[in-house]
Amino acid sequence: MEQMLIYTRNASGKFKLFSEIRKLRNFARRNRWKVSGVYTDRGEETEAHPEFDRALENLRAGKAKGILVPRISMCVASLKEAVVLLDSLHRDAFCLVSMEDDFDSEKASSAETIRVLAKLERELFSNRVKSGLASARAEGQQLGRPKLKISENRVLRLAKRKSIRQIARTTGYSQTTVWRVLQKHNRK
Repeated sequence: MEQMLIYTRNASGKFKLFSEIRKLRNFARRNRWKVSGVYTDRGEETEAHPEFDRALENLRAGKAKGILVPRISMCVASLKEAVVLLDSLHRDAFCLVSMEDDFDSEKASSAETIRVLAKLERELFSNRVKSGLASARAEGQQLGRPKLKISENRVLRLAKRKSIRQIARTTGYSQTTVWRVLQKHNRK
């Protein structure tokens, strides 16, 4: 029975961490692997991964054959880092197994490796965008299209003698905008 190390990162709470470890242990059991260590880091993708580094040290010390992770994006912060990691593990005859990416570096073809790296790049890009948006919101920046300045009084005056379509044409607002103004003031 081959020995594997489990690595995961806790970015969203204790319950999810335990659930994730349980899934990884079950995955290892189904593949007839013995788990010889569990390593968890706290924090986001861009932060340091001291426990992952410790897992790599123990791997190279001969305590296991490979590392089992939920997703490759959990243990690397860039595509370059992923390529260097996979190359290093391959050179030392170790493997990286990603449960959700359905990837085993020991058995993967070039096409599979490229598929996983492309998925990783998309995921990392998405995470960077989400992080940037969260940062902008935290700084109080207005995101998205600016609110349309609507002269509600003008719409209400026109509503006394014109239809929604005519008001929209006259004001340059959409019919939906005119309708919302009228609904807000319980008209029509």
